[in-house]
Amino acid sequence: MSPRALLAPFLLLAGCGPGPLRQHPVVAPSPPALPTPSVTSREPALSSRSSILSRTPPETLHIESYSNDVRASCLGVLVAPRVALTASHCVEGRSSARVRLARSAHAGFVAVGRFWSDPRRPKGSPTVDRRSADVSILLLERPIALPSYPKFARRPAPGYIAATGIRRAGDQIETAALTLAPPLGAAYYVSQGFAKPGDSGGAVYFVGSTGDRMVIAVTAGGSEDRELLTRVDLVSEAIDRAIEMGPTG
Repeated sequence: MSPRALLAPFLLLAGCGPGPLRQHPVVAPSPPALPTPSVTSREPALSSRSSILSRTPPETLHIESYSNDVRASCLGVLVAPRVALTASHCVEGRSSARVRLARSAHAGFVAVGRFWSDPRRPKGSPTVDRRSADVSILLLERPIALPSYPKFARRPAPGYIAATGIRRAGDQIETAALTLAPPLGAAYYVSQGFAKPGDSGGAVYFVGSTGDRMVIAVTAGGSEDRELLTRVDLVSEAIDRAIEMGPTG
């Protein structure tokens, strides 16, 4: 099946409203090249097998965004004290956004100061655009301290791999086992549908044999039987830049 047949069109799982946060182009000096960035030695090779997470990782985020007093809800993942990832459509066109740790009901919210997205992504589009990455990098107003933070992918998975996705279950967050199809020259992995509205931005992990977690994608959108998951390796350099900026803003 061709990439076009796999990817077009799928409805997004959350909407956007008018009124911008402070948005900037992607932090990298130029937009990330599709479909495949260069391989680096800092990341171990992904295998076809992945250990399955038994509980929600501590870096999982609830994200609330607002426009004209209308609240939208998404998921996200913290990859550094002041840097988080979510789907672009969760924050684009919103007047404000804030995040909190999902596993702590008493955790306070931290405001999103600004965010970066792939500048090729059509603003306000109701469908997933296969030519650009539906992932945003959030710079928080203040740090959220954790004992450690997950790694993030710097290259695409070479073929079909097992993974763990984060999704909602009522008022709770749960994990789900997934099998990801290779990206097929596009900005997304494809999996059997598992998400629903409000799951956008949830992390998708490859989990090593020792339990170490690597964020390889975030949930973008889907249909009843198929899910599109944005590859985070396409913006890995931008994430690095945001982490470097984190201490100074």
